[in-house]
Amino acid sequence: MRKTRNAVVAALGIFLALALVATDGATPETAEAASCTGANACVGNTGNIGENACNGDNACFQNTADIPDNACNGLNACYQGAENGGDATIGEGSCTGQNACYRIAAEGGTATIGEDSCVGLNACYYIAQGSGDSTVGDDSCRGENACYYMGVNTGVAVVGDLSCYGKNACYYNGYDGESHIGDGSCYEENSCYYSGVTGKSTIGMQACHGVDACYYNGQAGNGTIGDFSCQGSDACYYNGQSGVSIIGEASCRANGACYYAGQAGNSAIGHLSCNDTDACQQNEGTIGVCEENDDIFACVIIRKTVVSGPLHVAFDFTGSFDPFELMDGEAQYVLSSAGTRDVEELPPTGWEVTIECEGSPYTAQGSTVTLQLVAGPLTECTFFNRFVPEAENNRPPNIGAGLSGLFAGQPTPLPSARPATTAPAAVAPTISPPRTGDGGLAR
Repeated sequence: MRKTRNAVVAALGIFLALALVATDGATPETAEAASCTGANACVGNTGNIGENACNGDNACFQNTADIPDNACNGLNACYQGAENGGDATIGEGSCTGQNACYRIAAEGGTATIGEDSCVGLNACYYIAQGSGDSTVGDDSCRGENACYYMGVNTGVAVVGDLSCYGKNACYYNGYDGESHIGDGSCYEENSCYYSGVTGKSTIGMQACHGVDACYYNGQAGNGTIGDFSCQGSDACYYNGQSGVSIIGEASCRANGACYYAGQAGNSAIGHLSCNDTDACQQNEGTIGVCEENDDIFACVIIRKTVVSGPLHVAFDFTGSFDPFELMDGEAQYVLSSAGTRDVEELPPTGWEVTIECEGSPYTAQGSTVTLQLVAGPLTECTFFNRFVPEAENNRPPNIGAGLSGLFAGQPTPLPSARPATTAPAAVAPTISPPRTGDGGLAR
């Protein structure tokens, strides 16, 4: 009896010793599903991670493997994952917690993150920071400083719909590169603040509704924002200031919104916009372009919609107007004299196109539409593209195309703009360093 009891005690001792090792930074080859749960679990993991794993403070700290659905949820979970130029794939519902997935693929790597992810203070901070590309799904980057330095240095940063909800969320998104943010995003103070400052920034409809939201969007490059946007005080303040600025209808309807948007003159803001104090104050382009010039020009809007296939692929256009490029959700405004005008799309290999127009008589054949324009009515054509997987595609997606040729094809210059006022120097708000919590982590 005593021998049996001693054996049991010994077995328990071994079990407890193993448990203590596992919770004190053990590094298994593989973190199976629902494993590595608890403080300091699987620190430095180098193997695969199963679903619902790495959920606890400091869990899978400095992990180098891909992260599946519902993983890395806790204080500092998966902190510094694939930091030095590595690639990281994170599933849905992951990286929820203070500092979760901090510095994922930070030094030039590529990060792909699923929906409902990066939720919490500093979540996904520095993701794909150093010239890397990053893609975050819908309903993500929700929390103060979430996705703060995403794709900041010449990279391409793509964020889905209903994202960037939190103070400073997506703050430097695609700062020196490209930034694409979906509909209904950037809803808190300073959210999407420096989005695509020196490159190209595209933000969807019903976006930029927080104070100073999208403040420097596409300031020195191309800034495109959808309809019903820039509804917060000083939102979209410098949109396309020294580059090209296109803002949709019913936008810039708050104090100071779009203040310097399109100051250099390359600007189009849609109807029913800029109806608040100081809104669009320094805009030197056109507001309600079709309404202001309907006695002289025919106004044409060319829109691009990708029905199926990869998004963020550029499509070239040519014809009677100066060449331009469009991506999914973008539009090109053209002022033209009356007469017969052609618009032709040059789709990459493997893409089908159909064309629908309204406002003027038209004939569509293949990828070309012929318009019969008269001065006054607005003509709007949408090019719908569908990718055919079976087709051989020898041309890679043209990532990084911009909106060019704004107001191409106009027969006479637009009315002279007032001399541009020199904008005050851009000063970024001071952001406190991320808090690292009880784990005692420092960077």
